[in-house]
Amino acid sequence: MKTNLNPGETQGIYEVTERAYERSNTAVQFFDFPAKDGITVGYVLGEFTERQWHRYNMTDGGVGCRWWILTVMQGLAQYCLRDPDSIEDVLAVNLQYSWHRNNPPIALPIQKGTFF
Repeated sequence: MKTNLNPGETQGIYEVTERAYERSNTAVQFFDFPAKDGITVGYVLGEFTERQWHRYNMTDGGVGCRWWILTVMQGLAQYCLRDPDSIEDVLAVNLQYSWHRNNPPIALPIQKGTFF
């Protein structure tokens, strides 16, 4: 998900783009949640459309991406992941922090945007 960086904006831009690499070189933190055999990109994209996960507003302060990530991953966990519990055991715990390069993570409560 790409978010709009203009101050005061609450809507981001949902964009699916093919990349030639597996792992971003700009990631601050990386989590690997292996998919079940047979799960395709098309299946996951279908879930996004069916569940309307692409229809999301950030909070008025322009935050809420961690809530969006957690919500989407919880929704995909049961059907798509080899270890569905890993979302709660690993991701939910780590999303309680704001991660920065060259600095330790900072505890920061997750703020909820809204699906529309």
